[in-house]
Amino acid sequence: MQPRKAGIVSLLARFAKNGEKLVFKIWTFFDCYMFILINYCILESLSERNSVVVE
Repeated sequence: MQPRKAGIVSLLARFAKNGEKLVFKIWTFFDCYMFILINYCILESLSERNSVVVE
């Protein structure tokens, strides 16, 4: 294996060991944010369609 390739492989191995928790935290936050955003969009579209006009 070439020295540069070995460095990249060891860097990826280190990231997989230490960066896994960080990536999981970011992904969980992003996933939760998208879930809230989708629910908000659905509720907005439903409330516009079923709006009650008070006279």
